[in-house]
Amino acid sequence: MAAASRSTWYTFLAWRLAKSIPVLFAAAFLVFVLVDFVPGDPSITRNGQPTDSAERARWLEENGFNDPIPIRYVRFLGEAIRGDFGFTLVSRQEVSKVIAETLPITLQLTGFAILIAVLLAILVGGISATKYDTWFGRLLQNIATLMMSTPNYWLSIVVVGLLSVNLRLLPSGGYTSIAEGGISGWAQSLIIPSTMLAIPIAGALARIVRTSILEELEKDYMQFARTQGLSPARLITKHLVRNVAIAPVTVLGLYAGYLLAGAAFIETAMSIPGIGRLLVDAALKADIWTLRAVAVLVAAIFLAITALVDLALFLLDPRTREMS
Repeated sequence: MAAASRSTWYTFLAWRLAKSIPVLFAAAFLVFVLVDFVPGDPSITRNGQPTDSAERARWLEENGFNDPIPIRYVRFLGEAIRGDFGFTLVSRQEVSKVIAETLPITLQLTGFAILIAVLLAILVGGISATKYDTWFGRLLQNIATLMMSTPNYWLSIVVVGLLSVNLRLLPSGGYTSIAEGGISGWAQSLIIPSTMLAIPIAGALARIVRTSILEELEKDYMQFARTQGLSPARLITKHLVRNVAIAPVTVLGLYAGYLLAGAAFIETAMSIPGIGRLLVDAALKADIWTLRAVAVLVAAIFLAITALVDLALFLLDPRTREMS
């Protein structure tokens, strides 16, 4: 039975990832075309000064800019499959190497943010559901709404000003690796940015958790389970958690795009050398090789996250197994 179940979700995940491949190719083509409209001249950016028309034409010809878009796209795909994304336009570093250095930082930041968002959502949403008819429950519901609607860029300014500038408890920006500052220094460098990224998501998830708990508690199966004399702990762990988790997991997957976009802003504002800041810098410098590689990578990450969310729903909700 266990082997069959494991085989089933393996098959579902493989099928779901296979469905994402055409979408990724389409996204890569869209990115490839749109990058051509980014303001700026890469030939000028590369040389650091205006070039005469002959030199510019020669540079564009050498780098394949005069070829038709379909040919350039196929060439880009072939190089990308081999892991060759070219070189950054200004520093002439391998784009794949730069991505390998910056991507783990963004994954740490967003991973911390998801952890904080989930913990806050469970705490605020769970308590506000159990105290829904009290002033404290209504207060927590309003706090969740405030968290959801507060812009993280404004909140970042306030928190940095308070905790970093005035109280000097946490660094105001930058990133410290474990090798440089140990676990303590690494965690301190991520607390503010990851929390700012997490708070709007936590507010939305908390409201959904509260609503899901209240709805599940009123359903017949929960009423029946209570009459059987099950303890509150068993009611929660055996019946409530699995059903309540479905809606928040779905919404968390939808917020994947927000996380990636928010990471770009947070990293740029707080001087964190992650993939989001790399994307912004590439756009400002008209670094089309880096811009294309990072944009396609972000699309792939988003598709992978949605596939994992679908897998989680497949495991949580028996109805999805029947439909698939």
